[in-house]
Amino acid sequence: MGITLEKILNIDIKDYVQSGGKTLTDYQLIGVHSHEPTVKEFAQIVPNNCEVVVNYQHRFFITGEYKTTARHHQSGVGLVPK
Repeated sequence: MGITLEKILNIDIKDYVQSGGKTLTDYQLIGVHSHEPTVKEFAQIVPNNCEVVVNYQHRFFITGEYKTTARHHQSGVGLVPK
């Protein structure tokens, strides 16, 4: 599994699809989520058949009583051509 980093985008899903002259119905949409700290690790869990991941977000926050625990959440929408 995995895709290259340049295929992980924060562009809106509709903007990406329209830029290629396609519609959302041309794709199967797959939610991709990870709690790993790097985008490289996120890329490794994306299914190989995804053309691209759009709406990518990486949130980082600190938790715990003494604010010593780092947490990550990465997410995006994988587009699989039908």
